Amino acid sequence: MRVGPSHTFAQLAALLLAGSSAACTENSGPGSLDDPHGTPPATDDDDDSQGAADDDDDDDDDNGDDDDDDDDDDDDNGDDDDDDDNGDDDDDDDDDAPADCDTVEMPVGRTPMRRMTDVQYANTIRDLFAGRIAPSDRFPVTEREPERYTNRPEANIVSLLGAERIMMAAEDVAMQIIDDLPAIVPCADQADEACARSTVQDYGQRAFRRPLRDAEEAALMDIYTASVGEHGFAIAMGSVFSAMLQMPEFLYFAETGDAEADDGLVRLTDYELATRLSYLIWDTMPDDELIAAAADGSLSNDDELAAQARRLLEDPRAANTLVRFHGEWLNLGSMFASDKDSDAFPEFDDELIDGMHEEFARFVAAQAWGPDASFSEFMTTRTVSINSALADLYGVDSNSSGPDDWQATQLDPDQRSGVLTMPLLMSEHAGVAATSPIFRGKLVRTQFLCNELPSPPPDAMSMLPEYPPGATQREKSDILLGVPACGGCHQLMDPIGVGFEHYNAIGGWQSIDIDDSSIDATGEVQSPPPGMDGAFDGIPDLAARLADNPTVHRCFARQVHRFARGLAEEHGEDVCVAEEVLEQAGSSFSAADLLFHLSTSPGFRFNRVD
Repeated sequence: MRVGPSHTFAQLAALLLAGSSAACTENSGPGSLDDPHGTPPATDDDDDSQGAADDDDDDDDDNGDDDDDDDDDDDDNGDDDDDDDNGDDDDDDDDDAPADCDTVEMPVGRTPMRRMTDVQYANTIRDLFAGRIAPSDRFPVTEREPERYTNRPEANIVSLLGAERIMMAAEDVAMQIIDDLPAIVPCADQADEACARSTVQDYGQRAFRRPLRDAEEAALMDIYTASVGEHGFAIAMGSVFSAMLQMPEFLYFAETGDAEADDGLVRLTDYELATRLSYLIWDTMPDDELIAAAADGSLSNDDELAAQARRLLEDPRAANTLVRFHGEWLNLGSMFASDKDSDAFPEFDDELIDGMHEEFARFVAAQAWGPDASFSEFMTTRTVSINSALADLYGVDSNSSGPDDWQATQLDPDQRSGVLTMPLLMSEHAGVAATSPIFRGKLVRTQFLCNELPSPPPDAMSMLPEYPPGATQREKSDILLGVPACGGCHQLMDPIGVGFEHYNAIGGWQSIDIDDSSIDATGEVQSPPPGMDGAFDGIPDLAARLADNPTVHRCFARQVHRFARGLAEEHGEDVCVAEEVLEQAGSSFSAADLLFHLSTSPGFRFNRVD
């Protein structure tokens, strides 16, 4: 339903958004061994779930291509000059150069202009209207892509269809406002221009995260004036809100600064700084206290910025953002009972899946703010909170009385270690009924070591070897590594992934292989990073090695920085920002520590536009 006469303006605004978004963007797993370049693990229906490195072969940016986004991998695996060790085939090495970072006095990264994500939109609508209005489910869904974060510009491009959905979402919200106008517009009983103007000023400042400009206020008041005579006050205000929620100033984060660029840098206004901080930590608009700090100029003070960052991180909303970061970093998505073989895993139902997600969220929060919170604990702790369903999956005794009764539990240190052995992670990176050394090995290689992997050859399917009946995953991997066209890439994943064989396709422990032999959980990180012995025996051993390795620390800091800035990959000083933040956070850092030091670093007040 259209909200009064504003639909003409709304459609025009939506079309303008589509054009400006596209221009802005331009400037700014896998399957089984029998189908290694097929569908992702969540929908793979092949039991022999050793997949290849990529779930499609037309998306080079997601799997390591031969363009300049591969140039940041050399130092991460200990090779200063040999791209082939991590699958790179270009020689542009300007991205990951710690020696160059030493000469940068104040590293400043790039933050491209981008549209808010579907999560940010939903959070913003709830907060803008104090929970009285439900966000529309017709807002465009943000594109999810493995190894990329949802807040990058490419995931939120506005197509013509997307523009229409933005319009419909705005109208859904406007209709709710019309139906409950006194709750949203306190002066609605006046029903006059003065009330309309004060409402436009109040909601406009909060929606745009800064005071309205005169032209913006005039445009919104023109919509009110054009509608009120024929349709009445309520419809006119609905038209105003419908238009406001489609304007670029609401939908986009544009950081233009308060002066001309100096040496390629612009200094953010305090309002832009408040917006950047709030959407980084809360995924939503600044609250009244943060906007007030921007309005009175106190955010220009480093101590006040640090205090605000600390306050935001201590708020429960920060936990949701950190869970989203960790989920996107580890390529976790939605799972359904139908994703697994019901004969092999009858216990894999909605209750267990919900429990896995809740366990993961509780784990992330504990490792961000708990008394022993640190990246090392994140990788090696044996303490988790579980309910009754997860107790059965883990095979441990628990005091949990049901799915909503969560109890802290110590797991067997010989079987479990931190995030790498969590059932949610193991289930996501597996097939329907079998494990996947390739999914799991690729996860370690790309997300913990920040190595890019090349795309599979276009005729990869024709090169697949035959596997003998009853072959184990390790035997299949050995056969695949012997195929010349496959081995070069798979040697970077499979020898790591076979070390995960103790964890079945839903993350439960298994000790006997498919051929009734004892599982061999030894593995190797080939071309390991400096200071790390690549050979390991079981995932607790691998996790301990990763937890203490400086290359892994740098990779994690870079992942946090990519997430914070909406980047697919880094260039130039972007890497230096992550290095600086990691140095400030110290050796016992957590993800929350990195966010704090990133938001209080000198370069956080600037954006690079050259």
